[in-house]
Amino acid sequence: MQLAHSSQRSRLFWTPLLAAAFAVTAGAQDLDPTGASTAPRAPNHAVAPTSAAPSSAAAGSATLIYTNIPGLPQAGVPGLPGVSFKPGTSTTNIDRVYGSPNGNWILTALTDLATADDEVVLVNGVLVQQEGQPGPWTGGVENCGTIDQNCAVNDAGDFTFATNTDGPATADDYIVTNVGGVWGFSAMEGQSIAALPGNTYDDSLDSPVLLADGTSGFSADGVDGTVVAGQDELLIVGSTLLVQAGVTIPPGQAAGGTEFMETLDFGDFWITPDGSSWLVQGDLTGPIATDDVVLVNGSVVLQEGTIIPGSGFTDPIDNIGIVGVHMDPGGNWFARGNNDVTEQDWVVRNGVVVATLGMPITPGATELWDDATFGDCFYLHVGNANGDYVIGGVTDNADELRNGVLILNGTTEICREGDPVDLDGNGLFDDDAFVNTFGNDDAFLSSAGTFYMVITVKDGAGTVLGQGFFSLDTGAGGPGSPYCTAVANSTGQAGSLTASGSAVAADNDVTLLASSLPTNAFGFFITSQTQGFAMNPGGSAGNLCVLGAVGRYVGPGQVQNSGGSGSFSLTLNLAQTPQPTGFVSVAAGETWNFQTWHRDFVGGSVTSNFTNALEIQFQ
Repeated sequence: MQLAHSSQRSRLFWTPLLAAAFAVTAGAQDLDPTGASTAPRAPNHAVAPTSAAPSSAAAGSATLIYTNIPGLPQAGVPGLPGVSFKPGTSTTNIDRVYGSPNGNWILTALTDLATADDEVVLVNGVLVQQEGQPGPWTGGVENCGTIDQNCAVNDAGDFTFATNTDGPATADDYIVTNVGGVWGFSAMEGQSIAALPGNTYDDSLDSPVLLADGTSGFSADGVDGTVVAGQDELLIVGSTLLVQAGVTIPPGQAAGGTEFMETLDFGDFWITPDGSSWLVQGDLTGPIATDDVVLVNGSVVLQEGTIIPGSGFTDPIDNIGIVGVHMDPGGNWFARGNNDVTEQDWVVRNGVVVATLGMPITPGATELWDDATFGDCFYLHVGNANGDYVIGGVTDNADELRNGVLILNGTTEICREGDPVDLDGNGLFDDDAFVNTFGNDDAFLSSAGTFYMVITVKDGAGTVLGQGFFSLDTGAGGPGSPYCTAVANSTGQAGSLTASGSAVAADNDVTLLASSLPTNAFGFFITSQTQGFAMNPGGSAGNLCVLGAVGRYVGPGQVQNSGGSGSFSLTLNLAQTPQPTGFVSVAAGETWNFQTWHRDFVGGSVTSNFTNALEIQFQ
């Protein structure tokens, strides 16, 4: 195999190295496009693994970010040396993850510290707040208390969460914000309510959401002041009052009903980044058999005790039959639940039933959605800004240890109960570790098609080992399908390669994005029409997954630096695709594979690593 790149001068410079510098030998080093020879270099040649080599993780397999399984590097809490995530089989030690369109994420978790100090908030792997430590939004004079599960983060990295402190009992609850790196709060117990003059917030502030511009929203209950009983629960975004219990009469109620909103469900408030669409679940003041509703932009779209419009069902939604709701960044709304009498389980997206009992899990499949082994067939539904979505549910698979599944866009299985997972980050399924259960709603889907999930993990004997927070490249976010799991780099995460644009060769519109890289590390993209697998080529810490005639994008302006964001991108010229013999044009019908090589620094030593690889079938 040979490497080429898009700089003729550099290609001539590297010609003497092509035969040897890529050889996987004890003396091979990592290639450095600058020509320096004092540090390890990126591999220049790789051989296919022998039949005795362990098999690599399959395409689309999950990458571990954090875990509470003792003994693994990812069990350590970032920012707290010597502290680990709380071990055990609980499904909430690492709690639900929330994310933004570009893949920023936030979650809360428990550690093995004493109870008064054990909860933390993580944003993109950075510890931003710990229970029992001073709250910056208070000027450091009050210590943070317990933190609600529900959090939010936007594309800019701003975030919000709800907590209380050890401050005065009448002013200790907060909706905390961090916008542009500046701590603050959008609501505090005892604070005057701009959206409802003459009133103050009480001690129930929850369900925070965040817009792209840093404006936050939340639910407030038990408001004090001029409001009367039954009108003291609010839904607010910025200074706008969206819903007030006992005052708001949402349109669209069954049979032309005119009931007031009575309560709002905890954690069931969603809003798009631009604030143009929002969803909340709550109860009306009417009869208990018909009081549970889902509002989208203030109007009822689903109501307990009524038949889902256009569904073809003959039975209405059961009492307490709306189990979960979600709105993705594109404004598409989801709900799941079950019907009365038949207990038919379903998932609706924008009012259309996209999954229900007895339906094939994918078109033409003989495996059907089924609730024989799980009270509610469906446990998860999330979508992204592009309109992609993932549904999680249980099937009629005869193997009850393999009947939990995740389906992308109603057509593609992306993960299943019992699938092997790579815990040690070596890119191999050699850890005796498997998917046990998927958490209810414990996931989000980025615009790039990366699926983040919190699951439980078991060994081959069925013993639950603990939880894992994983990412999974679904290939839904742009052209190409990911393959070949990357080895975790010095950040503790595996580098990710995705693409945007078009798979139509004539469009000449493909941009590669490498993310989750070490900060301020240089690297470049490589390409080939041949897939393969070589572990630690040339002394690299990662896996090379493009073999054969490999081209390097190391021409002027193409060698990149990850900077402070840990990412870089390159817009390709498909008419100037590097190969060992020069440049070629990508043609319709051809399949090209891409990967990212990058510098890294581990344990005091300079090394290198690779992202996953990406296959693009051009049309």
